[in-house]
Amino acid sequence: MRAFVLFILGSVMIVASPSQAQQQKYVGFVLGANFANESLDSLPDGIPSHRTGILAGLQIERWFSPQWGLGMQIIYAQEGRNEDLNGPGRGIFYGFARKGSVNIEANYLDVPSFLKKTIFENNVVHTYAFAGPVVGFFLSGSVHQNILISGPGITSFENDTTFALPASSLDFSVLFGLGVSVKLDSGQMLFLDASYWYGLTNIFESYGGATYTRDLRLTAGILFPIHLPSLLF
Repeated sequence: MRAFVLFILGSVMIVASPSQAQQQKYVGFVLGANFANESLDSLPDGIPSHRTGILAGLQIERWFSPQWGLGMQIIYAQEGRNEDLNGPGRGIFYGFARKGSVNIEANYLDVPSFLKKTIFENNVVHTYAFAGPVVGFFLSGSVHQNILISGPGITSFENDTTFALPASSLDFSVLFGLGVSVKLDSGQMLFLDASYWYGLTNIFESYGGATYTRDLRLTAGILFPIHLPSLLF
């Protein structure tokens, strides 16, 4: 938690620093796909998951030198997991056979802040690495499970239910990734980023253990140059 606070304070100090000739400021739109997954303490060997959600939001950026910049996003993100069941039960279902699926759909408002470092650039193409903290605000979610449970000494039964996902606390994560941007003659920038989001917060209980975010995200967008006083951005 202390690392998040220090990073955000450092970001604010840099954003509020005096203007320099090389500084560039941008604001724009982001759209992408989230290949969502989750890590479960109770299932250390992982689970099959293939939930794909959408991402959409805003991004602001400030490059205070050719090599270093800061960015921040406000993004609506579809998260969760799709769990395919076909085999022996695990966790609290150990000893039983299960067949079916569990679909967890969660919607978040994610606010990442990240430091960007140039890898290569010329007058048109710019490649970079980035990393930073994320605060995720839970909006809504649901769980749909359709499971056939069988085992020795019990009558097979089917469980087909849908219920609301309990509201979770703030989801703190860290992200790191790579990106490339292309500067247009008109001054706008088109970009494509790939990032991995590593959750640090137990967002809800699964099979008697903690659940953490593990997302791979691909985003594309456009940034427009802006000219504002340094104290504003």
